[in-house]
Amino acid sequence: MDQDELEFLNEIRVDFYKDAPDQLNSCEEYILKYKDSGDIEEIGKLKRVVHSLKGSAQAVEFMKMANYFHLFENVLVKNIDALKQDPYIDFMLNFVDNIRKYTECFQHKIPVEDMETKIEQSLKMKMV
Repeated sequence: MDQDELEFLNEIRVDFYKDAPDQLNSCEEYILKYKDSGDIEEIGKLKRVVHSLKGSAQAVEFMKMANYFHLFENVLVKNIDALKQDPYIDFMLNFVDNIRKYTECFQHKIPVEDMETKIEQSLKMKMV
């Protein structure tokens, strides 16, 4: 990667760090609205934001993060009938919180291995 490409990547990463918290807040909002109302449209909104975050993570070359969003999308699709249950609500909220912390680690150049392990373990439990 040449210097110009690296500078561009760093610029779009700044945008990612700026936009991700709002998108993650939206995810949390849709999960809580779904918990309260049971309205499946909230899950549709959640899936759209997660899909957008996945694409944004790919664009800034955070491929593990993009994969986590992909796996989370799969959990949402494969477990649509169970999502209203408290364990899934808790899982979804925890996923959003962990991704928020993971993003902050990237932003502040803090090692991410512990967060990766936590995210991967929670996703594996729901992928079974």
